[in-house]
Amino acid sequence: MQPSLSEQLTANFYQWEKRGRGWQVWDSPVELEPAFEPFFHDAPVYFPAQTIDDGRKPTIVSSLVEWILKRSARSQGDADHFPYKEFDATPEVFDGDSALREISVSLPPTYRVNLENAEQFLFNLSFCSYPLSFEIIGSSDAIVVQFACRETDSIQVRQQLEAYFPEASVTESNEALRGILDNDNEKVVIDFGLSQEFMRPLRVVRGFEPDPLTGMVGAMENFQTGEAGIYQVLFQTVRHPWAESILR
Repeated sequence: MQPSLSEQLTANFYQWEKRGRGWQVWDSPVELEPAFEPFFHDAPVYFPAQTIDDGRKPTIVSSLVEWILKRSARSQGDADHFPYKEFDATPEVFDGDSALREISVSLPPTYRVNLENAEQFLFNLSFCSYPLSFEIIGSSDAIVVQFACRETDSIQVRQQLEAYFPEASVTESNEALRGILDNDNEKVVIDFGLSQEFMRPLRVVRGFEPDPLTGMVGAMENFQTGEAGIYQVLFQTVRHPWAESILR
C-alpha cells in the first residue's frame, strides 16, 4: 500500500533527524558533529486547471496552453506520492593529531557549585578547537573528576576552570584513564543516545541541590579491587546552521 503524502514527508524528516540522536557508531574516529545537510520540509504544489468561458475564440497557442493545463490537472493525483529522500549521514573524519591532556578537578567538600558560573564556564569552552570530554573515573582506590582535551586547548580549559572555580585544585596528567583501560580485565562499553528528536530541549536543572551526579558517584564508591567505572560525555560546539533547518 502506497503511504500517504504526510507519511512520506514525515519519513523524510526522520531520515534527516535521526543523525542528531547519537545512534550511529563508526569504525574509525569521526567528528562529533553529524554530517550536515539542510532540511527543507516541502511538498510539490499543484495548480489545477480551470475552464473559464471568456468569449474568446481559441487559437493554436491557446489550445496548446489549455492542453498543458488539463494534463497538469490530471496529474494532480500524483500529489499523493512524494519521493523518499536519501540523506548522506557520513560524518567528517576526525584528523586531530595533538596529544591528549587530562585536567583533574578537586573541590573542597563544603563547596557549592553556582549554576550560573557552571553555565558560563561551559559557554566559554565553546571556543576550543577540538572536542572536550567530561569524565568521572571511579575505582576501588579513588574517584576522579576531570576534563580531557587536546594539548592545544589545555591552556584554555585550565584558565576557565581557575577563573570560575578558584577554590578548585586543578592538576594535569595523562594517566588516569589509561591506567584503568590498559589491562586485560573484561570491559563493557555502553553508548547512550536520544530516544526523541534531538531538537527537543533536554531537562534543565535549576540548581545543584542535590547534585544530579550524586547517585553515580555513590555507586562508584562501592567498587571492589579490580573494578572500575568511567562516565564520559563528549561535547563540542557545532559549526553548521542547524537551527535554520530545525525551525523549518
